[in-house]
Amino acid sequence: MAFYGCIQITGESPYTIINGTKVHLYERNNYPDYFAKVSYYEDCFLGTKLSDYSSIPSGWK
Repeated sequence: MAFYGCIQITGESPYTIINGTKVHLYERNNYPDYFAKVSYYEDCFLGTKLSDYSSIPSGWK
C-alpha cells in the first residue's frame, strides 16, 4: 500500500534504470541480481492517477 490513494502522484510509476532499461517497481522481481524480492505489493498503486496505470499488473493495483 505504498502509494495507495495518493491521487496527487502523476506521471509514470517509480522506476530505476538498469543497463539502459527502465525497471518499474513492479518489475523488480525480474531482476534478482539487483533487488531483493518484493514479497508484499497488494494495492500498492490503488487510487493513483499514474499515466502507466493500465500497464501495472493487476496484483499491484
